[in-house]
Amino acid sequence: MRKFQILIIATILVIGAGCFLNFEKVEGLPEFEPAKALSDKIVSQVIAEKNDEIYSEMDDVFRSTYSSDIIPTTFEKVFGHFGKPLEAEYKSEEQITWQYPDGSKKLARKFWYKVKTTTAEKGKYFLQVSVAKNGDRVACLSFSMLEFPQGIPDPLR
Repeated sequence: MRKFQILIIATILVIGAGCFLNFEKVEGLPEFEPAKALSDKIVSQVIAEKNDEIYSEMDDVFRSTYSSDIIPTTFEKVFGHFGKPLEAEYKSEEQITWQYPDGSKKLARKFWYKVKTTTAEKGKYFLQVSVAKNGDRVACLSFSMLEFPQGIPDPLR
């Protein structure tokens, strides 16, 4: 009876541990300084509308999925809604797990900037840039402008 109880307890512990452990291989988090430097560069390129330069800094998966025409097309839509960004101020960084459509994942850093645009003062809209390792370099996974109609999160104030 005692051996049976120990076996039951051991089984529960193994099953419980499996629920909390993630055995997926996820590429490591990029170092802060190179990731931040690339993020700052992307922000200045967005402000200057340097389409080709931004495209060259994008992740390999992005560049194999989209042509370089996606950048000016995206700017046209984004700037039509938010206005063209004129200046940006770094606010915060967070660590995220980026998931590709095929299910593969990477650890990444997401950098947040409050921006002034042609239609709004600084602080109404925000620009985020996500950066991850891409082989032996860091690359941009995404960038976008957002607003928070329900209220600006504390780290971005």
